Amino acid sequence: MNSALGNFLLPVYVDFMRAYPRISVHAAIGHLSDILQQLADGLIDVAISYRLPKSSRIRSWVCVDEDFVFVVGRKDPLAEYESIHVKGLTITNLIMQDWGGAFSEWFDSIIPANRFSGCYMSSTPALMALVKEGLGTAIVTRSTAQAFLTEGSVREIPLIGDPQPPRWRTYMSIAAKQLHRPAIKKWIGVMRNNGMLLDACI
Repeated sequence: MNSALGNFLLPVYVDFMRAYPRISVHAAIGHLSDILQQLADGLIDVAISYRLPKSSRIRSWVCVDEDFVFVVGRKDPLAEYESIHVKGLTITNLIMQDWGGAFSEWFDSIIPANRFSGCYMSSTPALMALVKEGLGTAIVTRSTAQAFLTEGSVREIPLIGDPQPPRWRTYMSIAAKQLHRPAIKKWIGVMRNNGMLLDACI
């Protein structure tokens, strides 16, 4: 998952590398099916994904459970709105990122693909840069928007009406046979210290 490091994993990496400088960490991005196969084969130790793996050989935890937010740039006329109805998203110059899963199902129920006239952007930094400049609006995870909300360059406009966007979960998965390894236990400990591991799934 491309956005995990920038959105919420960076503090974990920093804490882990400071606490255990002799344990090397290599982060890689790939397709979910490839990553999970490599995890099951023992080629990688930890996978972070937006989809819960379904395998008896893998143990998973929810590491982030967050909401989606509708954001606009401070220069956008919509920044003056107190709220916007979900059915009104069709008129907001929306720039979409394909979050997949339940989000895509929700969005298609609001605006069918053949009626969506906005644009798609695969790069989260590029998407947020456009929103920040007032050139479009976006629906993103709260962790994606948080730094921009904090600095005040974008504004969250609450969505009202039904259906509301689903919550977005991120999972950490580890091959069951690797759980006894000291480095894995240390990684799990740092994740817990950062408040990342919420619930065990499998």
